[in-house]
Amino acid sequence: PFLIYDQQTVFKIKEKPDDLAELLRQADQMLLESLYPESYCDSSLEQFSQDGMRMDKSHGIDRGNFTKWNSRYHDPGNQLCRFAEVLGTAYCVTGKEKYADALKKAMLYYAKYGSWVGPECKVKDPTWQSELNTGRFIYGYALGADAIAPVLTTEEWIVITDTVWNKGIACILHDWL
Repeated sequence: PFLIYDQQTVFKIKEKPDDLAELLRQADQMLLESLYPESYCDSSLEQFSQDGMRMDKSHGIDRGNFTKWNSRYHDPGNQLCRFAEVLGTAYCVTGKEKYADALKKAMLYYAKYGSWVGPECKVKDPTWQSELNTGRFIYGYALGADAIAPVLTTEEWIVITDTVWNKGIACILHDWL
């Protein structure tokens, strides 16, 4: 913990009152944001047969038929990154647990996702267990855990580290090494 948010970094942020005010304004707005349900990520799928005809989800997944299938895992991945950057920094600078609690809630919520990749990765040959959004989630978890380590229970820490390994790092290692 505190590899990124050390005392020197926190002190530099506190020295700039205008920047700090903007950070806290953004953090307070983020406290009002809803988290993305996993069903949202796969709700905007575009499926096409090889001849370009649009197909709906009822046709199922068939490696031979689909050339494009866009899910939206980037939205929760980006949200987690923003939360880690802004809420994590706000917590480290102010010590206000409302920021840490919101970030922890998001981290534990996204840990419940079945995976951090959409169905389009499962139709590749060979199938993918990771993609660019996996990296976004890992970044958000790493930065977030560093920022709020003091408020995480042992059980929460285990959930977060297991999630990063099982849905992130192990999947990337499997696919790319």
